[in-house]
Formats: sequence, structure tokens, C-alpha cells
Amino acid sequence: EVKEGQVIGQSGGRKGTPGAGEISTGPHLHFEIMVGGEHVDPLAHLPFMAGLEIAGEAAYKLLE
Repeated sequence: EVKEGQVIGQSGGRKGTPGAGEISTGPHLHFEIMVGGEHVDPLAHLPFMAGLEIAGEAAYKLLE
């Protein structure tokens, strides 16, 4: 469980901020969950989103 203020990742930088860098075509938010060093489906770990298929602008509106 991640707690408020806990440093996560290697950079220790701010998390959850949309941006565009490297080879992206525009602002986006990279979101991933790893369990035991393996990537897993994030939707399986977000009960309020289970069973939803979302893409594009609809995804942002759902999280507002």
C-alpha cells in the first residue's frame, strides 16, 4: 500500500502529472502497476473501474 507522501519510483519526483516527453505525441499520463516485479492490469486493482473499457477523453472525464 502506498501512503501519502511516500517516495515511489527511482526519481522520487512528482507523480500523477500529465506531460509530454521523449517520444510521446502529446500530453499523457503513464500509469502502471507492478506486483512482484511483473506488470499487471491496473484495472484489476482499481475496483471502481472493474469491467469498464475506456479510452481517450472518456477516461479523463471518468476520473474527474
